[in-house]
Amino acid sequence: MGVHAANFKIGVILPTSDPSMGAIMTNVSRAIQLATAAAPSIDSVNTYTFVTIDSGFARNTAIDALFAAVDLGATAIIGEYASSISTPMALVGHRWKLWHCSGSSTSSDLSKKALFPYFYRTMEDDPQQGKAMAHFVKSMGWTVVNSLAGSDSYGNSISQSFMSNAAAQGISVLSNQVFTPGTTTDFTMHLSAIAASGSNVIMFTGYPEDAVLIFRQAKAMGLIGPSWVWISPESMALYEASLPSTPGTTRDDVLNANGMLYTYPVASADNDRFRALRAAYSGLYGPTPDVAEVPYATAFYDCALATMYGIKRLVDQFGATAVLNRNYNATLNDFLTPFTGVSGEITYDANGNRQGVFGVYNVYDGQTSLVYEVGADRSVTRVGTPKFFSGTSTVPPDRPPQTILYPRWSDAAVQVLAAIRGILILLFVVTLAYLATKRDQPIVKNLSFPFLASITIGCILVLVSEFLVIDVPTRFSCHGGPWIFAIGFELVMASAAVKTYRVWKIFENRSLAKLKSISNHALFTKVGLVLLFQSIVFIIWIAAFPSSPQRFETILYVYYECVAGHATGYVAMSAISLVYNIFLLLVVCFFAYKTRNVMTGFKETVYVLYMAQNVFLSGILVLAFSYIRILDFALGAFFIRQLLVIYAVFFAFMAMVGRLAWALWRQSAAASLPPSASDTSSIIKTMPIATSGRTAVTAVAGSMAPGGIKRSASASPAGGEPGTTGGLSPSASASLAATHLAGRFPVKNTSKFLTTWKRTQVHLHAQEGYLVLVPDSADSKGKAGRVLKLGHLQFEPEPITPNCIELLYPGASYLVQYESPEARAVWVNALTGVAKVSERRSTGGTSANAPAGTSSQLTSMPGVGK
Repeated sequence: MGVHAANFKIGVILPTSDPSMGAIMTNVSRAIQLATAAAPSIDSVNTYTFVTIDSGFARNTAIDALFAAVDLGATAIIGEYASSISTPMALVGHRWKLWHCSGSSTSSDLSKKALFPYFYRTMEDDPQQGKAMAHFVKSMGWTVVNSLAGSDSYGNSISQSFMSNAAAQGISVLSNQVFTPGTTTDFTMHLSAIAASGSNVIMFTGYPEDAVLIFRQAKAMGLIGPSWVWISPESMALYEASLPSTPGTTRDDVLNANGMLYTYPVASADNDRFRALRAAYSGLYGPTPDVAEVPYATAFYDCALATMYGIKRLVDQFGATAVLNRNYNATLNDFLTPFTGVSGEITYDANGNRQGVFGVYNVYDGQTSLVYEVGADRSVTRVGTPKFFSGTSTVPPDRPPQTILYPRWSDAAVQVLAAIRGILILLFVVTLAYLATKRDQPIVKNLSFPFLASITIGCILVLVSEFLVIDVPTRFSCHGGPWIFAIGFELVMASAAVKTYRVWKIFENRSLAKLKSISNHALFTKVGLVLLFQSIVFIIWIAAFPSSPQRFETILYVYYECVAGHATGYVAMSAISLVYNIFLLLVVCFFAYKTRNVMTGFKETVYVLYMAQNVFLSGILVLAFSYIRILDFALGAFFIRQLLVIYAVFFAFMAMVGRLAWALWRQSAAASLPPSASDTSSIIKTMPIATSGRTAVTAVAGSMAPGGIKRSASASPAGGEPGTTGGLSPSASASLAATHLAGRFPVKNTSKFLTTWKRTQVHLHAQEGYLVLVPDSADSKGKAGRVLKLGHLQFEPEPITPNCIELLYPGASYLVQYESPEARAVWVNALTGVAKVSERRSTGGTSANAPAGTSSQLTSMPGVGK
């Protein structure tokens, strides 16, 4: 039967000198050497010697180590740690029929028996591990994951096995990223793709040396945290051991692995062989670490047992001499023998791959614990308490919380905006009611209360329409919101358009023959036609191209859109409506611009222009945020659009209606207060002077202090005629005016925004034809005064602000406030003789320079005159 009592040498080729793996592999080699104690129980005749040879953790040096083992007469070898190195060793060893076992090389390539007929292993191969990982992921309730795998045989075989088994389990791999182990240093592109994938579970298949750098970059990008889970195969059991040899290692590298889970074949069994190994190992090398905690130690120890069982079987069949001389014809099935190892029962499939049970280990703060087991039937059992990155056992979801991209009533920001709209609507209603009580006031009549009401209602409708776009849309809100918004917008714009049109028509047609076509009734008819056309467009839109709400859901987002059954018709109708309303806005801008210098009641056309410009600019932004869709900014665009609409509506209301109510309220409040001293210190008196049967107005100075009024030139003596003065109108002959009035009064430039009252010296030089405004030095801030030519000056003797005269000059207007009605009357009388009374004068009458019939017709028309 052959020579007995032979000594069989077995080469142990491991990277014992590697900076990161050397310490672990030295402990593995020590465990293998302890297998000699178990040899007599396997083969009582022959002896076995395990010769350790350093592989250098490189393919070329590992092949050199294999040749050294052959030169020593080795019958078999054990090693290497990495599949990428074991593969060429198994190819080369084939030449000498060198039986080759590994306890850690799990690549599926090594299962190809045509290439590797003498290779076997005591650790489950990658396809089994990938399958176990897929079943574990499924048991955790995760259905979407990412894959980040090395491009070598190890990373490729596990990731491919996992993905094929994951698909069978209904698990989707949303992002499959591949990198080159040991050479890739920038993982930004891979991690960015994972971050955008929509899954928070990452299957990392690679070596710990790469994982250190990957984890650092992942943490910086937010991919390590309470919401994320990293799952790896057994290679990550060496993560902690690899840190000391990694450049720049810090405590953060340890913490980056917190919550990580990795699969690992069950390393120990509760049997006599394991207990004997543990006792022998701790007796020689101390109890720390436990041999079961040395990565791969028990698997390689079982490799030693499997090799001795195989050689014994060949000796029994071919004899010791034939085995020593490799003079036999045996297959892997002839060699392998099932047995009980220190890691449990060891059986093989047809390719020499061990069939076994996997454990799932949890890493936290540098400590590792077994938390799950995946049985041979792929059932998953929880055997411990996992701790994820959050520090709790709460299983993170596989998907990030979906962002809701539509406004909901439960959102605080939506509630705040709704409250603002509600407050504005209440303010508008109260303001309109207040104006209704003042509708007999001349200024309200001038601006036409019916149009003030239509503008207010339009503003309210625009705000109401915004309530319909909140929460899950309905078929009604899909059409009702835009319709109500458009009607509200057109009420404001059409009312402004016809009012400015009426002013433009009057001042373009100087003959003013007939004005029946621009009466209130006629203008409201035009407004109604504007609304009717828009309503017809919406009726056709709803009847022919109706929209309905549709829910859209992605991995990251949930949102709703109103989708039309006929896309072309929807686009056509929306385009018609949009162009129509833009045209209406441009019409308002045109007429407001044309009439901006017309001295209408309360500067109405000027504020219509302000309003139209503001709506135009706001509308550009509103349209941009409405039609330019950026999905992940949809909710932000909604809030910006809402703020723009609220701002534009409030501005339009205040420009067209609110400022009138505010001025009336201030006037009422001022009238209810007792008289108070103004900023002037003069005493103003009026007295009749007999001058050829006329009454002239003169001023007697009560003091010469600033603010006093002095007489620079007296009236002509009785029977005399007033002298001519430059810049005087012909009506000056009707009365004799003081030729120089001066005083110090509060003056406000009303032609500019955000101006304040400033103390100003006002000088009327009737003979020279000028009115001069000189700011006090304390308020001038270096600004010069203003000289107004009386020939171009108009004045409003009774503006809405109490005790004031309004000076109207091309491109500018000023309010001058007096301390009493008597003081104001002196200046009114003086100005009446030298300047034109405003054509919008609230007290009626015909202006000196107005065309015949102008004043009576202007003051009788709402929005222009009385």
